[in-house]
Amino acid sequence: IGYVDESSLSSVTIFMNTPPTGGKVTVSPDSGQALETKFNIGTLYWTDDIEDFPMSYILAYYTVDAKALTTIKAKNTNTQIATKIGQGLESMDYEVTCLALAFDVLGDSANTTTKIVVTPVQKSMEALDDLVRSEVATATKSGDTEAINNVLVGTMKSLNSANCSDAPSCSALHRQECSTTQGTCGVCLSGYA
Repeated sequence: IGYVDESSLSSVTIFMNTPPTGGKVTVSPDSGQALETKFNIGTLYWTDDIEDFPMSYILAYYTVDAKALTTIKAKNTNTQIATKIGQGLESMDYEVTCLALAFDVLGDSANTTTKIVVTPVQKSMEALDDLVRSEVATATKSGDTEAINNVLVGTMKSLNSANCSDAPSCSALHRQECSTTQGTCGVCLSGYA
């Protein structure tokens, strides 16, 4: 109950968390062959409020759709990995987008990308089988589950890639690039039926 000519005031200060900023993803070399070239992929230069540390990172890649990420380094505080990855799409000149996601301790995140070129593996099926078996055996001995995953996923991407040389202009049809079915564009782009 108040009195005439009486007033009161209260205030609340709300602090909002902001995501990490300023990061960069690096890849060396910037081109190579699927399952043959070991790519050194890392992320650096991230900044955030000191109370939001330590940060954690995911390293991944994709060919067409950023929603279809292939994770090559699970979320942890490590900032780099040396790994072999699957090929890009012929219809996109074998371009692969590498992505780094940075998370602060409160769960806010940001990402950055860079593009590399990963051409198909040039081996017979027998030689590819030998390569995959050798890589998996080496990773198994060292207990490196990420390496096992990366070899198997890279192999599947290479084996499942389609010959897209006779595909129509998928962008003109508002569809994703040809990737898994010979001569056929992918699904419709967002906003098109």
